[in-house]
Amino acid sequence: MYKEDVVRCSMDDKQLKFLETIGINEDYVKYFEESTVEQVKVDKNSSRFHFIMKIKNILDIEVYEDLLDCLKEAFSYDIKLTLNYDGDDYSKVSGYINKIIEDYSKDSIRYGVFKDRKIETIKNKINFYVYNKVEELNIQSKEKDIIDKLKIYGFKNPI
Repeated sequence: MYKEDVVRCSMDDKQLKFLETIGINEDYVKYFEESTVEQVKVDKNSSRFHFIMKIKNILDIEVYEDLLDCLKEAFSYDIKLTLNYDGDDYSKVSGYINKIIEDYSKDSIRYGVFKDRKIETIKNKINFYVYNKVEELNIQSKEKDIIDKLKIYGFKNPI
């Protein structure tokens, strides 16, 4: 209990109220210390909300997914969530890439071979290992989409 009280005291009251209102898992509140909702874009024609949030640290993939699910449930609209992060911590990128690959493999079995594949990062360069030319071509066909998704998760300039 005491640990949460520390987070609650140091977090902006508006941000804390926002997180409580949408029903984020209280174990995840600590991840949003020094975060802010920078902008909410509303497209009335498509009933879409786009939340843009500034974060201090890259979130674990589970925290991102919980936040997105809470936003969808709280607003009952099509929700897009973009995170802005100024740092260069790529230590959690493999969790995000594995999630992206998992989503691809639901649509096509050819991406299933990439599940839990070794991913190495050096600074902001991501090395994704492939075993043959077919795998290389398959993953290259998704490269731009993977980079775009990583940017939404807060990873700037992933290569």
